[in-house]
Amino acid sequence: MPFIPTVKIVWNKLSLRIKLTLLYVTLLTLLLSILGISLYLDDKNFLITSLEKRIRAQAKPVIAHWLYYEINPPPLLGTDNKKIIHLKNIAPFLARDLTSKDTGAVIINIKGKIIARGKILKEEPSCPPPNKFLLKKALSGKNEIDYFTYFKGQHILVTFIPLRKTPKSSEIYGVVELATPLTQIDKILERKAILLITSILIALLLGSILGLYLTTSVLKDLSILVSTCEAIASGNLTKRVGLHYKRKDEIGRLSQAFDDMADKIQKVFLSQKRFIAKAAHEFRTPITAILGSSEVLLRGSIKDPKSLDTLIRGIYKEANRLWRLCERLLDISRIDASKNIQKQKISIKELVEDAINNMQNGLRGQKLYITAERDVDILVDPELFTLLLLNLIDNAIKHTKENDIIEIGWEKENNKYIKIWVKDTGEGIEPKDLPHIFEPFYQGKKDKKKGSGLGLSLVKEIVESHGGKIEVKSNSTETIFFITLSIN
Repeated sequence: MPFIPTVKIVWNKLSLRIKLTLLYVTLLTLLLSILGISLYLDDKNFLITSLEKRIRAQAKPVIAHWLYYEINPPPLLGTDNKKIIHLKNIAPFLARDLTSKDTGAVIINIKGKIIARGKILKEEPSCPPPNKFLLKKALSGKNEIDYFTYFKGQHILVTFIPLRKTPKSSEIYGVVELATPLTQIDKILERKAILLITSILIALLLGSILGLYLTTSVLKDLSILVSTCEAIASGNLTKRVGLHYKRKDEIGRLSQAFDDMADKIQKVFLSQKRFIAKAAHEFRTPITAILGSSEVLLRGSIKDPKSLDTLIRGIYKEANRLWRLCERLLDISRIDASKNIQKQKISIKELVEDAINNMQNGLRGQKLYITAERDVDILVDPELFTLLLLNLIDNAIKHTKENDIIEIGWEKENNKYIKIWVKDTGEGIEPKDLPHIFEPFYQGKKDKKKGSGLGLSLVKEIVESHGGKIEVKSNSTETIFFITLSIN
């Protein structure tokens, strides 16, 4: 059906404010309609039931008067001529006594024929022809038969009351048909329906206005969130929502989560800008040196072999520096891009011993020691973790003098974690540099000409890729790097 896709298209084009208002109004309409219909039907049932009981209550003493007290027992509605004549004498009085301004009555004999009518005055209601099927049931002795019909433009309630020999007798003489116009009840119900419909429409109007106001006021803060997103997308990274300061509901929590995310994005963006600037600076220095030396060589003005050797060595030194920078950057990018760290159970002692053996050629008289009571198996990527240890040991070697001690150790914590440390007795780290030592290319005053500033950044990346954390403590006489990892 083409109608349903059209509705979906129109619905998708509506704003969230209009959608919420429409849903609210639809739900309110449904609830008010159910309530109104329930009230209407309950009142209708009450009025009709009350009328039926009243009619039967009024008819009962009249029927008892004529059947059970005046004649004992009256030969009513029989089959022989004598009884029929007697019925004709009594039935008109019974019909007349049962008739009033709001109720008409007729007497029907056992054969289903009307033998008396109670209507005399014009304003008294007439009885419609009886429903043959229901009349047959009443003549068989069934009580409490009522039905509705239309007669001469009027809505009529028809009631059948069987006439018995005695109140408890199963022998039926005939049936009284009572007809009561429902004009007054219909008017009451009509007024009730108009009142309910009017009330529902007023409630819907007020509810729609209130719903639109509420959705507008609620979504107003979401509009602030949208505008903040657009501002950040256009480059204003300092823009924040700030709704969590005045709201503690879901929108407030959403605002706080968004602002926290924006803070992290801003930090990453600024860190990236600093990284690019520092990387460009680090690359520019050796490249400038290589270009200068190459230009001198190309001019052919250097004839002295010793000077020529110095230039070539300088070019090699700077090219080697560039190569190390590229290797460090590739290591960092490999960790960032890695989604599946290849972890395996391995001895920490084995990893540390391998790292110490690899660094022996780089020692300048320093001494490397392992201080640990027993070996521990840890779940790590052996290649990355060895790279981590090599960088920490290399960093310690660069900042210690000959004959200084570099200590590597570990210990368990609560049988769940392992704490690994690398301790040196070197020159220490300046307090102002401590918060920045893990930033790429950051070099403190004591780090100049001792490295690229990428080693500790690489260490931090490896630790975090394993779900661990790294801390550093330093003073003028020693520096300790602590790494905490989960054993499993």
